[in-house]
Amino acid sequence: MNFLRKYKSLAIIAAALILYYITIFWLRLPALYLVIIYGVIIIGACVIFRAGLIAGIANLFHSAGKKDIARKLYLMSFKYKTRNPITYLNYAVLVLHEGGADQALEYARHGLTLNPDLMTEKNLRLTKGSAYWLLGELDSAVETLEDMVKDFDYVNVHVLTSLGFLYFARGDLEKAKSITEKAIEDTPDSGPAWDNMGQIYLKEDDLDKAEEAFKKALEIRSNLVDSLYFMGVIREKRGDKEGAREYYIRAKDAKISSLNTVSKDEVLTKYNEYKDYVEEPTEESEWEDLDEADL
Repeated sequence: MNFLRKYKSLAIIAAALILYYITIFWLRLPALYLVIIYGVIIIGACVIFRAGLIAGIANLFHSAGKKDIARKLYLMSFKYKTRNPITYLNYAVLVLHEGGADQALEYARHGLTLNPDLMTEKNLRLTKGSAYWLLGELDSAVETLEDMVKDFDYVNVHVLTSLGFLYFARGDLEKAKSITEKAIEDTPDSGPAWDNMGQIYLKEDDLDKAEEAFKKALEIRSNLVDSLYFMGVIREKRGDKEGAREYYIRAKDAKISSLNTVSKDEVLTKYNEYKDYVEEPTEESEWEDLDEADL
């Protein structure tokens, strides 16, 4: 059975070729019999490998943004005992972004027991660490990602950025900055890494460096809600209410999930506070707007 799971496509093709040879060249049966036999094979394959087929369809709906349908299909594939670790990864990521950290942790853990390939294992462990963070278990989250750094020769910018943020959340700004610098060195065009750095500088009250980092993040990805929100905070701190208003409006329109630093409520609070703000003209500007005919 394990052989069939691993080489199911080859097994089906081999079985079809064998039956074709037996039917046509040995038994010399009419072509209609071959059609019937192939029909039975296809139906049987769909039954035997239904979990994998359903999971594949779920992935298509997930990629198309049809998350409700994808969720139902993922759960159906689990009911039929799929052993594909990628399916567990995809479902864990789906529910993680929706705030279902407990489910994400459960399915990420199970996916790791299914002998995933190297890339899938890394993504499952990263998802596991992110789930711990959302559950408020910072120590477990840090330990999970630190273990990845120790266990693998290379971890990508996503792992380094997440680990840097976890140290930031723990209040260890020096460690957070060091790891985030490594993330930026690894991938200079990573918006989230520059956003991390901006938050670190903002925490240190270095507004100039924070603004520079957030601007770089937004140059790379213009819809990063965290960077937009904190740029609004910086403009607010500097007394630039019109500038703050522009960034808060953009933050309100940006995509946000449970994995963002800021919450939807925080963004909406600032948006509602500044959405109707109109800068009052100064006395000097009022005189500048007068025509000669008005004098």
